Amino acid sequence: VARCASNDSISRSPLWNMTLQSEYSLPISSGIEGFVRGFMVYYPENPNSSQGVEIDSYSLLNMFAGIRSADYAWEVSVFGNNVLNTDQILSINPVAPTSAGGTADIFNRPVSNYQSISYTPRQEFGLMVRYAFGAR
Repeated sequence: VARCASNDSISRSPLWNMTLQSEYSLPISSGIEGFVRGFMVYYPENPNSSQGVEIDSYSLLNMFAGIRSADYAWEVSVFGNNVLNTDQILSINPVAPTSAGGTADIFNRPVSNYQSISYTPRQEFGLMVRYAFGAR
């Protein structure tokens, strides 16, 4: 068994995050209620996501508004994901080359000079219809 002394994190996740969720609903008629729901997640700065790069803090906000039956048998709603249009890089990592051609690093390993970069999800809006079949 080989051991390597290191203080690096074994996880790429931040040390913590915070989630806030809220919903407001009110009766529209005897069997229908309207609602507005919000879901926000805050991520602090993350030095673990990419080697040598610290990812800045960011938050994502998702919103829902619609109507549903009082017994939750059906629901029609509009939604927005990443409502504030947060555009944040989440990771930057080197891509391994697919062939032995090209330049090499100091250990004579081939390098591709490409980076794999991931971002927050794009802003998205839509309509959702849900119906519960059978027992609830």
